[in-house]
Amino acid sequence: MKTEKLHISFDSFFDFKLIGISCSEKDYRLCWAINQKLGIDMSRVMETNLESRQHIADFPFYEFIDEENGRIFRLLANKFDNKILMNELKTIDYLFLIQGEDANLPSVIEKISAMEIVFWVNELDFDELKDKDLLYLDE
Repeated sequence: MKTEKLHISFDSFFDFKLIGISCSEKDYRLCWAINQKLGIDMSRVMETNLESRQHIADFPFYEFIDEENGRIFRLLANKFDNKILMNELKTIDYLFLIQGEDANLPSVIEKISAMEIVFWVNELDFDELKDKDLLYLDE
């Protein structure tokens, strides 16, 4: 009997830009600073709303849905309480996801890197991540 392999492509699910941020500040301080710099209003998504997202339920998660411009901004802690969400990115403290076609990524990176509390910021190549399914945050 011949066995068949199923190949799943996440390309259609993950239509966002991914930015890695290294910062020693607490998650809420980084969120506030990003909100100020980008003129957005991310707020904490409480753990009770993450029932279908068990893999990130213990990690701080902030979100802002900009319906007017068709963008979604999400800030997710990669390190929290001595745990790491994505081991392959263990040197990165936070993951910032921007979903939407009009996401001016170079401008966003420039604004975040100008913040005094940020040590390093750069776009991450989503296609090279092994555990990219952990970033699928939609219900």
